[in-house]
Amino acid sequence: GRGREGMKHRLAPPAQASKPGGQMGPSTSTKQVLDQYSSEVVATVDNTDMFNQRELVARTRVSAPAESVWEALTSYNSLQEFIPGLGKNECLERFENGVILSQVGESDTPIGIKFKARTVLRIEEHPKGVAESYDLQPSATDTPVKDITFEQIEGDFQVYRGLWRIAYHPKKPECDLVYVLSVKPQPWLPTGLVMNRVKREVRRNLACVRLHSERMRQLGGRAKFVER
Repeated sequence: GRGREGMKHRLAPPAQASKPGGQMGPSTSTKQVLDQYSSEVVATVDNTDMFNQRELVARTRVSAPAESVWEALTSYNSLQEFIPGLGKNECLERFENGVILSQVGESDTPIGIKFKARTVLRIEEHPKGVAESYDLQPSATDTPVKDITFEQIEGDFQVYRGLWRIAYHPKKPECDLVYVLSVKPQPWLPTGLVMNRVKREVRRNLACVRLHSERMRQLGGRAKFVER
């Protein structure tokens, strides 16, 4: 894939954020909040020099400190509790700076068929950011970052790798959450259809992480919800 220079133009500023923690009225359901938060995720998909391989970048503003978002993303045994699109989430192995996760993503299609994708991911934590040589970095930032990289070691895609980035200011209780993905579906699958589904799920996942992190901040600890 192309290096960080080829990705800088894709990170447009996030849309104007709604109130933190899903405060959109007393009768607002979690699903309504997630719909709103999903609409505020800026996401783009670009072609690469590799046949059928795409690069996706998504970004949203989170009204919670970086520590809350980091805790959400690294709660590996309970990701399925606040990301409803995870039909299966199992931690297979832990090592010094990461884990091996087995996941199955599930989503409905307009014609009533469930879209499923299975991946086994090697996840590595970089609390001070990845090395400059890492090739899937989003645009440079003047603020500190925390990164989590992931790469499929077994699963339904030919290529599935990328990173979560938390860009933050140490004195502000908010941060930007960025997701970068390089993905190549199997050759017999229609790439456009797969990427539309992946893009939709990525936007939803960022919305879920945002809402969970903001609720953790409000509650002063762990939050738990399921989509309704």
